Amino acid sequence: MALSERSYLNAYLGFGVRTNENHGHLLGGVKVSFDGHWTVGVQMDGHRTSPFASYSFGAASAGLYLIGGEIPAWMLSVRY
Repeated sequence: MALSERSYLNAYLGFGVRTNENHGHLLGGVKVSFDGHWTVGVQMDGHRTSPFASYSFGAASAGLYLIGGEIPAWMLSVRY
């Protein structure tokens, strides 16, 4: 769904691996991308529901993630 020419609302499903666990989790969320680079959203990761903000560059993105809305963490992702 387009919000403006370069802004989009997306729902997604994926697979995530935490560095402090030895197994992966299904994850899902909703995000709004504003200018093709900046994104804010909320993600359910198998443990908690957490807000995030990220910046995309090519097929990769990096950002900040508040685990359970409380604990800050870095977020890295690659789309393929």
